[in-house]
Amino acid sequence: MNDKLANQITTPQEAPPAPKNGSSAHKGIPLIRLIELRKKGLSYPEIGQLVGCSHQSVQERLAPFMEAIENLPAIKDHRADLFTVYGHSILSSLQEGDIKEASLLQRVTAMGILYDKERLERGQSTANVAYADLGRSVAASEARKADLMAKLGLSPSDLRDVVFDSEISAEIEQPDYVKSPLSEDNQ
Repeated sequence: MNDKLANQITTPQEAPPAPKNGSSAHKGIPLIRLIELRKKGLSYPEIGQLVGCSHQSVQERLAPFMEAIENLPAIKDHRADLFTVYGHSILSSLQEGDIKEASLLQRVTAMGILYDKERLERGQSTANVAYADLGRSVAASEARKADLMAKLGLSPSDLRDVVFDSEISAEIEQPDYVKSPLSEDNQ
């Protein structure tokens, strides 16, 4: 976490004013700030003092999320499975009336988002690659190379013995589709 964010999370002078007249000011407290403070081991009264509200407000704001907060590592490790389970749950819970009430856009969008998120979490493609476009790009590069070599008076055999310096070749940016999945850049 960067220092600026850490200061925003822990600096009491930036806290909102304490609630007055029994208002539910806890709804305005940034949830991420409360989660970070709770993960640091602070008690509800300590968090309340830092953010300028009662410990009850802090507890009320965090209550709906406590199970998720306590299980963050497991949730992060199994997000793809959660997307699958919730996607199935949503689809299973739909009745014919629900489907008819939702617009086509809403139905297609919800399913598409869940499908993409599941594939993303599983490391699968979420975009189509137009191999024809890649082929044209390679052909255009080859044509440009041939043109430049002709202007320099070189033939392909002239480059056969050329060895690139590793520092120079490391500086050459390769497109993602050229990089090996096992290269250092992708780990």
